[in-house]
Amino acid sequence: MIIEPPSWPSNTTKGSLWEQIHALALSFLEAGLIVGGWDKYDGGSIYAIPLGGTFLKLPFATGGSGSSYLYVFLDQAWREGMTKDEAEALVVKAVSLAMARDSGSGGVVRTVVINEEGVQRNFFAGDKLPRWYEEIPPQNSLLDVNTEVEPMRI
Repeated sequence: MIIEPPSWPSNTTKGSLWEQIHALALSFLEAGLIVGGWDKYDGGSIYAIPLGGTFLKLPFATGGSGSSYLYVFLDQAWREGMTKDEAEALVVKAVSLAMARDSGSGGVVRTVVINEEGVQRNFFAGDKLPRWYEEIPPQNSLLDVNTEVEPMRI
C-alpha cells in the first residue's frame, strides 16, 4: 500500500489560518502580517492582514516603518504581468527610496521570490543600492519666499 503525503493547503487557506491566529492573539500581538505564496490553484498570491485583522487579497503588500513611502511609489509603478526580474527590480527601487526617507527602513534589501519553481532569496548590499537623493528636485524654501516682509504692527 502506498501512502500519499497530504497536499499543501492553498494560499487562501494559509492566509485564512493566519487571520484566525491574528484574531486570537490581538490582545497581545500588535503586528500586521503579509502572507504570500504559490499554489497550483491560484498561482502566486499575496494576502495582507493589517493591525485590525482584516483579511485582504492584494496585488502587492508592504509593511513596516517605510511602508507609507512604499505604497505611494508602488501605487504608481506596479503593473499587472511584470516579469520576475521587473518585479524584483521594482522592490529594490521601492525599498531603497524608502530608505532615503526613513531611517528605520534599514540599510540593505532582502527579497524572496516564491513561484512554481520554489523559493529564491536574494540579498542586495546597501553600498550597491541606488541613491535617490538627486531624484528629489530642489524645492524653494518658505524661508526664501517674501524675504522683504516687514514685521506686523500690533
